[in-house]
Amino acid sequence: MSKQYQNLLAGKLYKTDEKIQSMKEKGRYLSRLFNETTEKENTKRKKLIKQLFGSTGENYTVKPPFYCSHGLHIYVGDNFFCNFNCIFLDLNKIHIGNNVAIGPRVSI
Repeated sequence: MSKQYQNLLAGKLYKTDEKIQSMKEKGRYLSRLFNETTEKENTKRKKLIKQLFGSTGENYTVKPPFYCSHGLHIYVGDNFFCNFNCIFLDLNKIHIGNNVAIGPRVSI
């Protein structure tokens, strides 16, 4: 783990290094692919969220559009629902437990 990445997770000032830039690009790429899906592509949506998030529990739903900083710092439990147009700025770890429903346009 690079010093800059340690600083990011510690909430300290950091400079974007190669690792951080790579995570950011992957997160934005997967978010874009997710946001381009249609209502009939639920299996694809689930796969993209599984790739984007650090971990998911059983039975999770995220409605596009969805935006995040990196994605891999987001951990959700079982029976998670996230409505339309949410923004998760996961410059640090976001842990969301079981049986959580998030309304539209929520920012974390």
